[in-house]
Amino acid sequence: MKYPKLDDMFLKTQHFFLDYTNFTDGSEGYGLTSDHSKLPERASIAATGFMFCALILAVESHKLTKDSAKEIVFKTLKTLKRLDHYKGFYPHFLNRSTGDRWGLCEYSTIDTMLMMMGLIAIDAYFNDVNIKKDIDFLIDRIDWSSFITIYQGKKVFAMAYNPDKEGDYVQGQPGYIYHWHMYAEQLMMYLLYDGDDAKELYDNLERPIGQFNHYTYVHSPANTLFIYHFPLAFIDTKNYEDANGFSIYENAKIATQAHQALSQSLSPIYKTFHTYAFGFNASDTPKGYRVFHAIPNHTNTVKTDGTVSALSIVGAYPFMPKIIQPSLEYLSKIPGFNGTYGFMDAFNQENDLWVSDKIIAIDKGLEMLSIDAVLFQTIHKLVTNHARIQQGMKRLSWKKRG
Repeated sequence: MKYPKLDDMFLKTQHFFLDYTNFTDGSEGYGLTSDHSKLPERASIAATGFMFCALILAVESHKLTKDSAKEIVFKTLKTLKRLDHYKGFYPHFLNRSTGDRWGLCEYSTIDTMLMMMGLIAIDAYFNDVNIKKDIDFLIDRIDWSSFITIYQGKKVFAMAYNPDKEGDYVQGQPGYIYHWHMYAEQLMMYLLYDGDDAKELYDNLERPIGQFNHYTYVHSPANTLFIYHFPLAFIDTKNYEDANGFSIYENAKIATQAHQALSQSLSPIYKTFHTYAFGFNASDTPKGYRVFHAIPNHTNTVKTDGTVSALSIVGAYPFMPKIIQPSLEYLSKIPGFNGTYGFMDAFNQENDLWVSDKIIAIDKGLEMLSIDAVLFQTIHKLVTNHARIQQGMKRLSWKKRG
């Protein structure tokens, strides 16, 4: 099946990472990718992980030679080895030129994991002994045990670390911040962690089951759409289930369908919601960056201002292709929404048409990998079949479905 407009969007997403990454030779921040287009000097460690995937896809799209991409990888790995870190976990944000920690941001587990997924893809793609050596060093130096804590009598991972009293997300004393006790976007942590208690930590996740209309699924506390999509952009779980017969893929598919159904039910209230414009996500909005919540959730209330993100639509492509193809057509007709790098971050039609003037790197990265999952499965195959991920699946007692 051919998707001409999807092909074009696919190339545009790749170009964002090529244009917003520091490729200045000799720079201390070589290889770091901007967090978003409006503040290019602030890099995101997670965005750099998506940049690694963009290199692979640009080579496969014949927009970059493999030798050129390999050179970028070597230089970026050199940067990653010298960057500030805490127990192997990187700051969420960095100065793109100097590589210094940005302000008093936290050392983030999830953002580091998104970067590590890019490293896993690079390792599999280039199959180079020197690249592998550096990547093994970066993964193996993570001190996972330092981030294991107890929540309600069960082992869980801490979410982040911040040593500064006035630091981001610090409430009270500085140090470890909150914990991954819930089913959310951190799936890749349990696959990379090689401890004997990996399955215990995975099994300890709270998995509340909720329902909207006839859609029943395991949801996160807030039930924001990206939590289902981000891990599956890298890892193909379609043919796997865990020891309890739970399918992460099927759950994500049902959650996506439920988000669409809820949006449609609210279309008499919110003019932006439409059969082809839906989802409760984290994105730019007319009032700045906000995180929206679908029901079911821990408060059983909907949180939205009607904003729809491109992330919701393109991220849903692998799960709802028959809906998303016309969705892309619909979004393409919104004035000012389709630009140099594909769709802008979000739009809102509750009053006058508002279109974000921002591209958020990790959102664009998810779009890029979601399109790849539909067209080629390049990153899915590289990451899912990597020895570390396969070993992780065995530790968690995942098995092939059917």
